[in-house]
Amino acid sequence: MKTCQHVRFTVPLSLEQQIFLPDGGGGRDLQWQFISKVWAKIDTKGAKEVQRDGSQVMRTLHDITIRPRQIIDATMRFTYGARHFYITGHYLVMGQGSLPSASQVLKCQCEEFDSLWTP
Repeated sequence: MKTCQHVRFTVPLSLEQQIFLPDGGGGRDLQWQFISKVWAKIDTKGAKEVQRDGSQVMRTLHDITIRPRQIIDATMRFTYGARHFYITGHYLVMGQGSLPSASQVLKCQCEEFDSLWTP
């Protein structure tokens, strides 16, 4: 577990970048390439049912806090086991005190989609 000025990073996530590879028939296949392992804090913000690809799914919104990185954008996602958190936006939260840059964190707004099922 890592800490950064009052933020406890307790979840190890993989950061992945989407890439497109030729599919052999003139098209492209979406693949995900591992970038790095990051420690994070996950805060769930809410959820609702939505239509996606013709079926009902649960869309859950999360704020995922990590240490600042030079490159992060909407073509990336975090993974935690079988869970996928798609980055939709991000912003830098400035630190306070005598060393503000040492306590900066990056907040990423993310979406997670789960299929709806009934037992």
